[in-house]
Order: sequence, then structure tokens, then C-alpha cells
Amino acid sequence: MRPKREPEQPQRELLQMDLEQLIDMSHPLARLGLSIDWQSFEEGALRLYSEAPQECARFVREALALLSEHQRRTIEMVHFEGLNLKDVAQRTEQTFSNARHHYYRGMAKLKDHLRSVRGDFETKDRQPAGGMEAGRVEA
Repeated sequence: MRPKREPEQPQRELLQMDLEQLIDMSHPLARLGLSIDWQSFEEGALRLYSEAPQECARFVREALALLSEHQRRTIEMVHFEGLNLKDVAQRTEQTFSNARHHYYRGMAKLKDHLRSVRGDFETKDRQPAGGMEAGRVEA
């Protein structure tokens, strides 16, 4: 008895389709994706984020410290543990609406903090060199 020949292409599930069949490669976004040098992009992004991981961790700790205990714990459970708000409510023994309230109030505080920090950086970037105000010369 001879062994069966290996199929040239791997056998697929009955309803499984190739990704190329699902995406319209003539769509502008698909063409844009093909024109980007993804390896250079990833290397640049990795270099950007690997330069200051401690800075990012410090920023997250500071931002979370601004929240109430309920807000902080709810956001940690959603974003760090991957739970949804229904699961958070069950774990913390509170109503779904309370968990949702803590989540959205906490996220609003974090957004405000991020805006203020970003504003600080923009202000520092716009200051003239040497600490002099624009148009004034120190004697």
C-alpha cells in the first residue's frame, strides 16, 4: 500500500476563507498599507517607547493616584485584568451602574490629567531658548 500524497495546500475548514479573499486590495487603505515600510515603522516605534519605560510607568502610577479607590480599582480591573464592567460589578459587589459610574468618572479624570501634562509639554516646547520671553532681552 502506497502512502497518500501530501496535499499541495493545507486543508481548510469548510467555511474558512483566506484573508486576501476578504479584503478588497484595491481599497485605498489596503493600498496604503502595502506602501508603508512596516519594518522601519516598528523599529522606530520600539525605539521611541523603549527609551523611557520607567517614565511611562511613573506617569501611569501618578495618574492612577489621582483617582478614588473605587475608580482606580475599576479601571485596573478593566484595562489590566481584561474584565468587562459587568464582571467588575460582580467582583466588587456593587451595581453595574455604580461600576460604570466609577469607570467613566475615573477615565474623565485621567483624560484631564493627560491634557494638563500635554499642555505642560507644549508650553515648555514653545518657550524661547535661554528662558527669555519672546521680544524681551534681559539686561
